[in-house]
Amino acid sequence: ISFISFFSAFFFLKDRKLISAFFYHVLGARVYGALSRAKKAAFGAAGCYVKAQLIIGALIFAILLIGFVILRVKYALLFAFITAVVDAVPVLGTGTVLIPWAAFSVFSDNPSLGWGLLSLYGVCLLTRQLSEPKIIGVKLGLHPLATIFSIYAGMRLFGILGLIIGPVLALMIKNVVFSQ
Repeated sequence: ISFISFFSAFFFLKDRKLISAFFYHVLGARVYGALSRAKKAAFGAAGCYVKAQLIIGALIFAILLIGFVILRVKYALLFAFITAVVDAVPVLGTGTVLIPWAAFSVFSDNPSLGWGLLSLYGVCLLTRQLSEPKIIGVKLGLHPLATIFSIYAGMRLFGILGLIIGPVLALMIKNVVFSQ
């Protein structure tokens, strides 16, 4: 599969202009232009979405680092980075790391660390819930309410992948409706 994928990609890239000319001829200038604008909007929206997620990830990393330093966690920088990376995965989030760690700490020798980790989890969760629609909305050029709706609708329709597909589709719809 890798071999076939590599060579298919090579020939698609090599003959990109020929393939584009074929579709231009088959679809016509108007439809081809609309599809080209939609493709450009989709890739632009995906890029903006990735930038927004990187900003949110950096914000969560900073909060985790400050929290770990306040809680006097050894290797705070490393743990903040690992937890922020896990947080970037849509299904997992910071709770995947912080909740078990906090539970272990509460029921073992360091309950104050456990309660601090639970508080830090609450701060991270609240920060993500409040900042995500605003940051993604600003980066994509969508109203935060439209962003929240598109994320929710995308998740309901496409599952986890809908976290990305929903806002991208919303931006494409916005560009099609308001570009005329």
